[in-house]
Amino acid sequence: MQTIIPAALAIVALAAASWFDLRSRHIPDRLSLSVALAGLFLGALESARAQSPLPLLVAVITGLACFIFAYSLYSARVWGGGDAKLFAALGFLLPAFQGFWPVPFYALAASLLASVPFVILFSLFHLTANRQMRKHVAERLRAGASRAVLLPFHAVASLQAMAMVGVHAIFALPLILVLHKSRGYGIAVSLGLSFASLAANPIPFGVAMVSLLAASTLFLSSRACFSGLKKYALRREVAARSLGEGMILASDRKVGGRVVRAMARGLTLQEVSLLRKAGKKVGVRVSLPFTPIFTAGYALFLAAALIV
Repeated sequence: MQTIIPAALAIVALAAASWFDLRSRHIPDRLSLSVALAGLFLGALESARAQSPLPLLVAVITGLACFIFAYSLYSARVWGGGDAKLFAALGFLLPAFQGFWPVPFYALAASLLASVPFVILFSLFHLTANRQMRKHVAERLRAGASRAVLLPFHAVASLQAMAMVGVHAIFALPLILVLHKSRGYGIAVSLGLSFASLAANPIPFGVAMVSLLAASTLFLSSRACFSGLKKYALRREVAARSLGEGMILASDRKVGGRVVRAMARGLTLQEVSLLRKAGKKVGVRVSLPFTPIFTAGYALFLAAALIV
C-alpha cells in the first residue's frame, strides 16, 4: 500500500508534464522539483514508520542514479533539460514498485513498447496520404530486396562455419557483415554452406530461414518507411519568427559564423534568438514530445507490475 500513493502521484505529475510538453514543449522546473521533494518527504515518512533509514536511502540512491543517467543524455544533447529533470525527480518519488527497481528505467523501456502503435499508425497514415512518400518507400524496398533475401543465407552460412571450426556462435557476426558486404564470392560461399546445413538439418534450417527472412524483411521495411517519414513527413518549413524553445532543427544551420546544431534536445532560447535575427525560413523536425510517450510507458509498466 505504501507504493500506491507515490505511484498515483507519479501518474498525476507525468500527466501534468505531458500537458505542458504538448502545449509549449517546456516542462516547468517547479513541477520536477515538487516531484523530487514529495519523493524525499514520503521516503522520510516511510523510514520513520519502519524505524529504518532504508526507504529514504533507496529513494536517494535511485534519484541520484536517475539524475546521473539523465544528465549524461542531456550532456550528449539527446534529452532536453526538462525531460532530464523530470526523469531524475521520478527516481526520488517512486524508486521501486511491486518488487521492480529502479522504476524509471523500467518505465523508459516500456515507453519504447508504448510508442510502437503510434509509429505504425503514423507511418500508415502518411503512406496512404503522400504519393511521393509511397514512391520513395517503394524505391528503397526494391533497392534493398536482394540484400534482405540474402541476409538469412549469410547468417546461416556464418553459423555453419562457426560450428564447423568449433567456435562460439557469437563470432559469426563479423563473418555475417563481411559476407553481406561482399558480392559474387560471398554469395557463393553463403549458398554453399547454407545448402550443406539444409542437407544436415532440414527442419532446423527451415525454421531458422523463415525466422531470419521475416526479421530481415521487417528491418528493410522499417528502414524504408523511416527514410520516407524523415524526408516527407517529419520535416516542415517555418518562419524564423515562429521558432520556439524545444523545436528541433531538421539540419544544422550556420548563422553569423556560428553553427546551430540539429540536436534531439531541441533549441535553446539563445539559439532561437540567434535564428530569429537571421530572418529566414528554417526547416524543423515534426516529432511527438517525449513526455507523453514516457507517461504511456510508465502507465504500461505499472499495469504490468500489478498484474504480475
